[in-house]
Amino acid sequence: MNEANLLLIGQKLKQIRKKKKMTLKEVAERMECSSPFLSMLENGRSGISLSKLQQLLAVYGMTMADLVENNSFSDRVVTLAEAVSLGNGRDAEGTTALLLVRNPHEKLIEPVLFRVPPGATIGPMQHAGEEFCYVIEGQFDVTLIDPDTGMREMYHLNAGDTIYHASTTPHIWYNPSPNREGVFIGAVTPPSF
Repeated sequence: MNEANLLLIGQKLKQIRKKKKMTLKEVAERMECSSPFLSMLENGRSGISLSKLQQLLAVYGMTMADLVENNSFSDRVVTLAEAVSLGNGRDAEGTTALLLVRNPHEKLIEPVLFRVPPGATIGPMQHAGEEFCYVIEGQFDVTLIDPDTGMREMYHLNAGDTIYHASTTPHIWYNPSPNREGVFIGAVTPPSF
């Protein structure tokens, strides 16, 4: 992870927490993590996984797209080079998530490109809405967890495969490849990632 990105995300998170008039202790209790970890995160001395960042922002009533600043005049086309990284660049396992639309809160769909290194896991994640995902490269084992019973549905997806599910269902993406990056696009409606 880039130190400048860590510092920038930490500063934004600190501003959000203070604006919400919450203490580190209050947030840590709701996140079930330690206050020192949150302090290190806010001061750019620690990274955070995408799923934990999503959980933290949910405490504030926000999504990762709320962290993205974009002053572009045109929002019709986003080139891959222009796509904004969600979170702090790469999470602890090296996964990147790129927002493929500008001004997501003005849209009905929030598309995100995920690049997942070999052996890495995303999740469990859970958020509002519905989700459609398309595997571009590699393979993934996707687990959906029934929030009421804890029962797990497991699916193996290859390039070209898709999956559609309620985003409120906890979901985990795992790249089982020992040596190949996996790439997929997830589209969420309403924007809630």
